[in-house]
Amino acid sequence: MDNAFGVLTKNRRCCREEDVLDFNVCNGVCYAYDVCMIVFSKHALQRMEERGFTRDDVLAVIDGRDAPSLILRSVQDEIVDVYVGYAGEKHLFVPVNRKTRSVITVRPMRTEERRMYAERMKYEQA
Repeated sequence: MDNAFGVLTKNRRCCREEDVLDFNVCNGVCYAYDVCMIVFSKHALQRMEERGFTRDDVLAVIDGRDAPSLILRSVQDEIVDVYVGYAGEKHLFVPVNRKTRSVITVRPMRTEERRMYAERMKYEQA
């Protein structure tokens, strides 16, 4: 949990401030309109097909569309952000290369990741 640095909600977008075309704050809620494009690696597409995930599932987690998503810094690679969240009833773990904006792979959350996500969301909503 120490490496968590952000939470995406329906009203926030994936990009960092330098990638944002326009940034507005209204009633304390941030709305960002970005110009980012997410690229899916061949490996990610293969894993998505194997595991029954769609591009919409992945984008829902990256955008925080269906539920708030947790953004974690990778402990293995400093240019990778890991998006952890839900797309409908699916629990996804999505590492994204911050520089190339490419999805590296997609897999279901592990039990300890689900527990950490639930704990962090309790903390965020308090």
